[in-house]
Amino acid sequence: MTQAGPGYERTVTRGQYCASSAPGPSVPIVAAICSAEILSLAGFSIVPALLPQFIEAWSLTNTQAGWLAGITSAGYVLAVIPLVCMTDRRPARQLYLTRLDQTQPASGSLSQ
Repeated sequence: MTQAGPGYERTVTRGQYCASSAPGPSVPIVAAICSAEILSLAGFSIVPALLPQFIEAWSLTNTQAGWLAGITSAGYVLAVIPLVCMTDRRPARQLYLTRLDQTQPASGSLSQ
């Protein structure tokens, strides 16, 4: 059987797997990427999750608590606009890792 694709032809015998010969991702790499994504999202979700404790510990009014919860979402929206434009000029992986390095200290400071 001959399979034609964009720019190449390949003859495949019956029972032979027809896919690229590149090895798949390893389990530790996938686990590390998933863990990094979960930890990076923790910074976005930590304020709403801990808002009752912040109100009690800092004696916040409802207005102040609303600003605290809302400003994290507003910061996210304002950061996404230039970051999306930057992915056209720089690799997304580089931007992701740079922003991850910048947001983790801020998230850690909230937990203290």
